[in-house]
Amino acid sequence: MKHTQSSSAPKRARTSKDCSAGHDCTDDNCSCCGDGPVQLDDQVLSQSAAVLVSMALEEIENTGDRAVVIKLFETAIEKYGDDKSMEHAWALLRFGEYAEYMEYAEKAVLLAKELNTVSDLERAQCELLESRAQVLSFCLEQSNWRDPAADDSDNDDVDEDV
Repeated sequence: MKHTQSSSAPKRARTSKDCSAGHDCTDDNCSCCGDGPVQLDDQVLSQSAAVLVSMALEEIENTGDRAVVIKLFETAIEKYGDDKSMEHAWALLRFGEYAEYMEYAEKAVLLAKELNTVSDLERAQCELLESRAQVLSFCLEQSNWRDPAADDSDNDDVDEDV
């Protein structure tokens, strides 16, 4: 299923600072550069936590603008607050997977374990969430998990004696 850009797409807010065409810097917090701070407009900020998570997932699929995705996830997590739900746990896990923050995945597992999972579906979701967190943990331990071609080890998977 392909997502389309919604009319409430997150927008970057620029400051009134002089951002001339020749402006070039490496400051991560520069409001003139594309990687500058992200501010979500009021229409986006008024959305529920679940909608913000959906917007983050849609943004990953559409543009992959990392700063916007992280801001959407952060805002959603803030909105969930102390809510103890499987929805909140999944949001934490997805944020942890995207941003490679194991702490969020661990929080997701703890939250899922705190829930009184009564139905088979809830128990299955909890187990799936725990499994995905374990996979994330394993991946983060690998220095080259995002780019296997960058592996500089002397051990090759190919048997050269064949």
